[in-house]
Amino acid sequence: MSGTSLQAGAAEAVIPSQPGMDLAGFVARENPSRGNHDDIFARALALEYGGTLLIILVADVLGFEASTVRRIRDAAARSLGSIDGSSTRQLSIAVCATHTHSAPASMPLRNCGEFEAAFVDDAVRALTGAAMAAVHRLQPARLGTGSGSVHTVSGNRRSGGTRSNGVPRVQEPYDAEVGVLRVDAAADGKPLACLVNFACHPVIMGHGNLDISADYPGVVTAGLKERLGGAITLFTNGATADINPMRRDTWADVEWVAGPIVEEAERVWREVQTSVEVPLSARSEEVSLPFLPLPSSQQLEEMARRFRAQQDDEAARPSERRVANAFRRWAEDALQNYEEEARLRCSVEIQVLRVGDAALIAVPGEFFVELGLQIKERLTAAGFRPTWILGYTNGNIGYIPSRPAYAQGGYEVETAHRFYGQPACLAPEAGEAIVERAIALAAQRHTVRDSTGRIRKQ
Repeated sequence: MSGTSLQAGAAEAVIPSQPGMDLAGFVARENPSRGNHDDIFARALALEYGGTLLIILVADVLGFEASTVRRIRDAAARSLGSIDGSSTRQLSIAVCATHTHSAPASMPLRNCGEFEAAFVDDAVRALTGAAMAAVHRLQPARLGTGSGSVHTVSGNRRSGGTRSNGVPRVQEPYDAEVGVLRVDAAADGKPLACLVNFACHPVIMGHGNLDISADYPGVVTAGLKERLGGAITLFTNGATADINPMRRDTWADVEWVAGPIVEEAERVWREVQTSVEVPLSARSEEVSLPFLPLPSSQQLEEMARRFRAQQDDEAARPSERRVANAFRRWAEDALQNYEEEARLRCSVEIQVLRVGDAALIAVPGEFFVELGLQIKERLTAAGFRPTWILGYTNGNIGYIPSRPAYAQGGYEVETAHRFYGQPACLAPEAGEAIVERAIALAAQRHTVRDSTGRIRKQ
């Protein structure tokens, strides 16, 4: 199936989910789920050029642990080897999550939905199956990228949230870019696939919702598939750690947020110029990130006592008791392994996919928008057009704040790590290290083959 011209294939599969599963993402939610509002999907886009095969996988879930990503990659590689037998193809796989807060729990988060291994097993099988179906469907293709913008549906949740006549004002910084990757069949121009990139938390349906749903990414993908003649559409989230939708709580709000994204993505799609000459490459690197210092053991003991009293307070709301329980477990874990956790660092994978002139930067967590905008600005200046951030990709370690956020404080830098099972928040230099390594990886000259099969650098 390998060759020296662009090949592409796409596929999708429903991830099985049933009422009674706990939904992930809100400690205030009174689980379990009661029904299915819409299907959640596993989607795959396979691209091959000059012996390089890139597979982008997207699941409508909150996120995956790195160990689950390894399972998916290993299963896909084994399946690919059994149908291909080729040792010359260079394979790279990115495993993305849309980060919907209305899907069954796909990774452990303390008291934010009970993690079910059986559901993750089904998600792994769905993603692996979609990947293999996409590879089976590889055919000569044309590809192009473009960008538009939507300024009305998302804003920075840490910037005040003031309202005018009851309508939230868009708060900065935020990322309004709507990125579009278009793939057509080379033979007849039929649309094959569309990848959309936009930065906004899928939390429109909040903790009160008990119906399984992909949230607004599900409406975006379904709407574009219909408008684009059946093109399988993948939604990838961006640097969205501090970015929320401007309307929340109802299914009408889901449509309100998704509508402009669909409209803009379709407009961009119609204007994208495609080509059969689209060199592909990928690089990844493990980066070790520091945490902030732990509280002292005496402070942790006092915190554990206080949280234990709060969780046992029968007058408190159930959600308050769940929060206190999660915080108590964090403090006790930190105490039990104090010497080890005080020295602990977080190892993450940074992956850069090159698709023609575009750079797709995969980050395994909740990346603050300022950091994503820094990468975009610097790589755009270096000639990468477009540059997109793929958040929640190849794992989800939690929040990765920008340096100014630490002085401001708040949930993302003070307590979110306790739900994620981390000993402390990442240190300010962690996000900066990711920015620098991503830019360095993108700037490295990648070995690719052109349409004649000759090896060259890009």
